[in-house]
Amino acid sequence: MERTKDGTDNTDGNFREKKSPICPVCGNLLHERNLPDMEGIIYDNLYHQGRVRIGSPKVRLYCDFEHCFDEEGFTMDDPHDLVGVIDAAFDQSGECIRFEVIEIRPAEKEVE
Repeated sequence: MERTKDGTDNTDGNFREKKSPICPVCGNLLHERNLPDMEGIIYDNLYHQGRVRIGSPKVRLYCDFEHCFDEEGFTMDDPHDLVGVIDAAFDQSGECIRFEVIEIRPAEKEVE
């Protein structure tokens, strides 16, 4: 199977080796500042709210985020919405012990 320069199998944003996916909307590499991370999703958004415990050891999360930084980390003129598909695992105390962005998808457009 051929690999693209970013380490994914195709331009569908699926991760295989490296953590530099191609945006499925514009075709550019996603800068690491764009990608959802454990600190922001688990600690800032989930744990910070308090009184939340994860009851399952494995969880699939869908995180809405914006592709707003170019490959060099500069703000883009035309940002767009994406969804990160994340596999996370938690120990018995509810601590996140695994966090992996497995796919980047275009965000679905809201119907007005």
